[in-house]
Amino acid sequence: MNDFDRWRSDFVSSLDLNYNFNEHIETCEQYIEEIIQYNIIKYVGPEKTNSFLTETLKFAIDQIMNFRINNSNRLKCGILIHFLKLTTVLIPYSFLNDIFDLFPILESILDSTHPFYQSLKTGNNTIQQLNVIKQYIVSHEMLALMATRIQKNEETPITATHFIFFFNLYSILSDLMNSNTKSSLLFTIFPVFSEFINDISNYDIKDINAEEVELLFNSAIKILIATDEFSDEI
Repeated sequence: MNDFDRWRSDFVSSLDLNYNFNEHIETCEQYIEEIIQYNIIKYVGPEKTNSFLTETLKFAIDQIMNFRINNSNRLKCGILIHFLKLTTVLIPYSFLNDIFDLFPILESILDSTHPFYQSLKTGNNTIQQLNVIKQYIVSHEMLALMATRIQKNEETPITATHFIFFFNLYSILSDLMNSNTKSSLLFTIFPVFSEFINDISNYDIKDINAEEVELLFNSAIKILIATDEFSDEI
């Protein structure tokens, strides 16, 4: 077993609120930063980098989302929130590089129904730590990067999965974006979305994935609920 595989084994084993996982979390953050900078974990290779993203990271996020914070382990909350916040840099990265397997993993970080966030809920039902993560995404204009990817549709064809992920994130983050930001995002992606819908209408019925189309329209409806911008054009 090489050093990376040994670290992965130790990392997943350490993800328990009864253990000290700080060092392993920090190493995981370093690997994420390497992927963003170099498109790969150095000295590991593309296959294990992909496995890290779609398997190791998925396990880590799923595990953390099932943690329950209480008075005895509250000191560990800070490093977990920092880790989740840093991991969101993979949202535009996965979108720009069409890593579809990462979409649901990363979207789950923003799901307030997980036990982890529910255990952090205050008396007025707010989850400040989750808002910190959301604000990080908004302030770093991650949706704008994703919208640019959609706009460049002619270079690499956009898919329903791209739109579903974008619309879901838009609806989740809408409350933290100002009207100018929301309008700019929608005006950027709407021409491509409109063309995409027109193309679907020309497909042979047997070539249409009904489940995917339903998810697409449901996600589009979410953004109409989240904002009244652009409603006249739609």
